[in-house]
Amino acid sequence: MDLQQAIQACIDLAVHVCADDQLGVVEGPAAAFALLASSGYIPDELAVELAGAAGLRNLIVHRYGDLRSQVIVAGLEAGLRDLEAFAGALWRQRDAG
Repeated sequence: MDLQQAIQACIDLAVHVCADDQLGVVEGPAAAFALLASSGYIPDELAVELAGAAGLRNLIVHRYGDLRSQVIVAGLEAGLRDLEAFAGALWRQRDAG
């Protein structure tokens, strides 16, 4: 699985949880992560980082601007930790519920 697919999977999961648990209307990836944070599913800081990851995903998919390797490497270094933290937080939330 590549970075773009991993980020997309988190976006899809966030939207699904928001809809399934009726947390509110999702108007984009950042809104989905914000709803999860405001509902206690994930920490606020993680929601901000994941919104940034969604922006990186847009850069990769749509090739907005100039894709520089430094941007991708920075996204990988921080992003993989964030994606793992997101999956863990949702797993713990589901176990607790």
